[in-house]
Amino acid sequence: MAPLISLILGAASSGLLLAQEDEQPEEDTALEEVVVTSPATRLTSGFEAPKPTTTVDSLDFEARGTTNIADYLNEVPAFVSSVTPTSSTSEGRGGGTNMLNLRNLGPDRLLMLVDKRRWVSTGISGGVDLNMIPQVLVEQVEVVTGGVSAQWGSDAISGVVNMRLRRNLDGGKLNFQYGETSENDARDKFASFGYGFSFADDRGHVTFGAEYQDNSGIGSQSDRDWGAALWGIVNNPDNTGPNDGIPARIVVPDARLAFGTTGGYLPLQLGNHPSVAQVYFGENGEILPYDIGEYPLPLTTLPFQVGGSGGSLAYHNSLLVALERKSVMGLLDFEITDNVNFFLDGSWAESDTEHVVVQPWNFIKGGPDIIRADNPYIPDQIKQAMVANNVPVLRMGRSNEDLGFITDYSNAESWRVATGLQGDWNGWTWDAYWTHGEWDGNFQTRNNVIKSNYAFATDAVMDPGTGEIVCRANVGGANGAPGCAPLNLFGIGAASQAALDYIHGTQYFDNTYRQDVLSASMSGELFDMPAGPLAVAFGIEYRDEKGSVGVDELAASGQWFIGNTQPISGSFDVHEAFVEVGVPLVETPEGMSLGLTGAVRYADYSSSGSAVPWQLGLSFSPVSDLRFRATVSSDIRAPNISELFAAQVLNFGSVRNPATGEVTLTQILTGGNPNLDEEEADTTTAGIVFQPSFARGLRLSLDWYRTKIDNAISTLSPQGIVDQCFELDIGCENVEIIDGSIASVNSTILNVANRTVEGLDFEADYYFESFLGGDLNLRWLFSHYIENSYSPDGITTFDDVGVVGNASGGIATPDNRWNLTANWQRDQLGLTAQVVYIGGGDLFNDFGPEDINDNSVDSQTMVNLSIRYDIPFRGSNTLQLYAGINNVFDEDPPIAPANFLSNYPTNMSLYSVLGRNYFGGIRLDF
Repeated sequence: MAPLISLILGAASSGLLLAQEDEQPEEDTALEEVVVTSPATRLTSGFEAPKPTTTVDSLDFEARGTTNIADYLNEVPAFVSSVTPTSSTSEGRGGGTNMLNLRNLGPDRLLMLVDKRRWVSTGISGGVDLNMIPQVLVEQVEVVTGGVSAQWGSDAISGVVNMRLRRNLDGGKLNFQYGETSENDARDKFASFGYGFSFADDRGHVTFGAEYQDNSGIGSQSDRDWGAALWGIVNNPDNTGPNDGIPARIVVPDARLAFGTTGGYLPLQLGNHPSVAQVYFGENGEILPYDIGEYPLPLTTLPFQVGGSGGSLAYHNSLLVALERKSVMGLLDFEITDNVNFFLDGSWAESDTEHVVVQPWNFIKGGPDIIRADNPYIPDQIKQAMVANNVPVLRMGRSNEDLGFITDYSNAESWRVATGLQGDWNGWTWDAYWTHGEWDGNFQTRNNVIKSNYAFATDAVMDPGTGEIVCRANVGGANGAPGCAPLNLFGIGAASQAALDYIHGTQYFDNTYRQDVLSASMSGELFDMPAGPLAVAFGIEYRDEKGSVGVDELAASGQWFIGNTQPISGSFDVHEAFVEVGVPLVETPEGMSLGLTGAVRYADYSSSGSAVPWQLGLSFSPVSDLRFRATVSSDIRAPNISELFAAQVLNFGSVRNPATGEVTLTQILTGGNPNLDEEEADTTTAGIVFQPSFARGLRLSLDWYRTKIDNAISTLSPQGIVDQCFELDIGCENVEIIDGSIASVNSTILNVANRTVEGLDFEADYYFESFLGGDLNLRWLFSHYIENSYSPDGITTFDDVGVVGNASGGIATPDNRWNLTANWQRDQLGLTAQVVYIGGGDLFNDFGPEDINDNSVDSQTMVNLSIRYDIPFRGSNTLQLYAGINNVFDEDPPIAPANFLSNYPTNMSLYSVLGRNYFGGIRLDF
């Protein structure tokens, strides 16, 4: 057989890969790019599109042994800081989701499709959890990069990911896999089954798939040496001020809280009298001198110390959310006539997650605990000192591990049906369909603290009538706090079970989303031009979206220690029409070609009005080996239900008048904003594709892209809004001034921010037909970021490229990411090797030697290996045995501590935290 040109290189204009065909050509010809243009069709002008589609075949993620398709896609360099079961461990609700983040522009700016039709959003904030999409029937993943709102509609600012389903499966596929890490955790059990058959003389076809995954997660950060080391950022006690050559901060291990321990601590910093300060309480209430650490920090320094007696908030936090998911999907296709096909798709999926969020600490938020002098739990030694020095109260800091950990449990269920007709008419293809999808998320935050109950329980006194310790509100038979059990805070485990039951509860939170889509489209060729036919596609679409959030009464009144989400309910609909054209201008026998593409869409939103996104593209080949491509587009993202309809709350806060210096208590309105406009983005791409005829099987591509988002949806502080109005005359419509004084500030969600992302993508793909007796396929994907800036107010801008720790704009982005994959196949034996590189960078923006002792963060490089062997039996049936090792050299994530109380030692949105892990399984095709 002629050389197998299965390697495709042509990175997407935003810089991903080109497609690899399942079937290889008989002749040595270049494979065409897969062009996804609209829900209706592909424009068939004969010219390659200026925005090529990256494709990942099912064989690719099977070779890697991934049990969730998101795990594989997140290794593609263009996906940065996706939401994963490791990056979402600090989330109070919804941890364990898998939402892709293309170009680091956010999951809500990426449109997810299945067979080129929208999938229902995962809640009111947008984005799609890939846990809801069964991997077993996904044949190929197509990624269109760069803004494509004109073709696909809202949310496609960073691009589109389309899951192409295996609709023609003939026979069965069965897979069992097990994996775990070298630390014997993250135990992953996976099973999938697919089956397809034809009926009615092959006019009809049914495909069915089901899969199950159960990953036990990683229970605690302390389960890894680098996590147990408690890396953190502390103020440098040797610093004497600016320009002294001594850094103001230092990155050190064993960074501990400087004002809280498990059993309670009385810090001088919190205002305690010296006679009772600097002691903490151990087992059985033992009074112990507090150790301030390896070297003394100034007693006014908060929040960390190095070593000593301090506690920690991150030590016991989950490192990987435990996830159980299951899904089923059925696909029916039936040819009603030779030119009309009916289809019906149905799917259901459910996921359950569990993870520790944090312990209910008390030292700043809701604290410190104020303990009055008549509290009978105060140890005698401390009480005597209080009496002798006339000390009225104690101020206690507690990390509260002994009160139990707040744990999040979630159950999400999704179902979807899609049905319609497809056909051909006089050379034109047409498509009409309806989809309905529903997503329901039910969340429980267990062992959460009820703030009012906690306040009642900690205020314990001796009832003079009974001689028993009771809550002050219930002295003398009063019932000011029904059911209150007094809480002893002096010592580890001092609290009674009755007190723990009284202060704790389970917070409930329900999130629902409904989506209906009606669409009709047609495509074909209008007439012939000298260089080929002019192609056109057009269509209309109607979409209706509804979402709501339901909460318990305590959350509605703000009584939980964490959480307190407010109820939300809202809906919007949109009417759309689009047109696309493909215009071939030049086509010569010598290989020169020139073509234009264009698209425009009109969208009328009931919530935010009308918008007209558009796109123009150019593709030019001076010779057959070389092609230049470029696009310009205007794209949109409509505000989601959370942004539009979050409950508005009127509070009071202190605001300074920049003109007079007066600080007044001012009315402040917060919450959603039903008057939001669409986000607007301008995207430009330019690239070159080189496929030399003298090097068969080689393709190279380099693409530049730039996306700038104006009127991005964000929030500003009330003071920030006021300052902008007075100093820059911007946003004054949100500030009410009466008689020269600030009367009120509208601090709801606003169209005030800007985002810009710019970068380069390179791909090299090479196929060797004969290498060590087999076929070798090499593929290298490289992404380089030039800019990833964020302006929260449209004025001050933070560029976070090269910052991988505490990014000022909150979008940490390595300069470089790449992966190199080698697939080798010889008869029944297959080997896959992969190197994944995630660049390092700076811990903080623009920090120098005066700011921190070491602002550098290392990169992470991981090697993954797998092997597979096919055993034929009973004709065409195949049994495959496979196994693999990920992160072969057990590469730890680089140290990049969070500048926050939880002192996470690395950026879990960027770097892998699992360590070395193994997998093995069996696949059966029959």
